[in-house]
Amino acid sequence: METFRGDTQQITLSSLISPSKSQASSDLMGETVILELESGVYYGLNETGTLIWNLINQSKTLEEISDRILSEYDIEPEQCNNYILKLVRDLADKGLVTIENKTVD
Repeated sequence: METFRGDTQQITLSSLISPSKSQASSDLMGETVILELESGVYYGLNETGTLIWNLINQSKTLEEISDRILSEYDIEPEQCNNYILKLVRDLADKGLVTIENKTVD
């Protein structure tokens, strides 16, 4: 299993990424605007970020998100995973997503 180390938390391909309860989001002409409710700060996502956000709203694993992006875009898997990981870390640092690491029984 591939492991990515973030500043705050270990993230693996099986990590479940979900939207936090302290945010509200809206789609505006193909892009997403996310409001962090406690700080009142807005964040914007481009088209690719919006696709990833829509998958996060379905509580997908990092691997499921990566598979979907790879099926939609002509991108190398390593580059794709790095892009998604950076976005997920940024969203987590801002309190917009939660990361749940699944354990294998």
